[in-house]
Amino acid sequence: MLADKKEINMAFIVLLYLTLIINIGVSLIVPVMPVLMRTYGFSYSQLSISFTSIILSRFIFQNIGGKLILKIGYAKLLIICFGLHMLTMGMYPFFNTATAFIAMRFLEGAFEGM
Repeated sequence: MLADKKEINMAFIVLLYLTLIINIGVSLIVPVMPVLMRTYGFSYSQLSISFTSIILSRFIFQNIGGKLILKIGYAKLLIICFGLHMLTMGMYPFFNTATAFIAMRFLEGAFEGM
């Protein structure tokens, strides 16, 4: 019984740290918004739409994520979503248009929402 509790606690700690690392990475985008605006010529409305798209996709995909948990299990879904989120974050440097940035923010929110 004690070994099971330690395994659960360790899994929770790992999950907590992974979530913290992802959230630190996501929150780093806010201080660089003026740089994005100057470098790529984004308007305030385009940046607002990018923030709205991530929130909207989180809202939409939370329900889908709940259904997927029932089908494939939370551990598999968590690993898949962390992997897809990592790929999404790695793809940001390759897109330099406002539309692509908004689409990437939507995908990022989808994987965070699940």
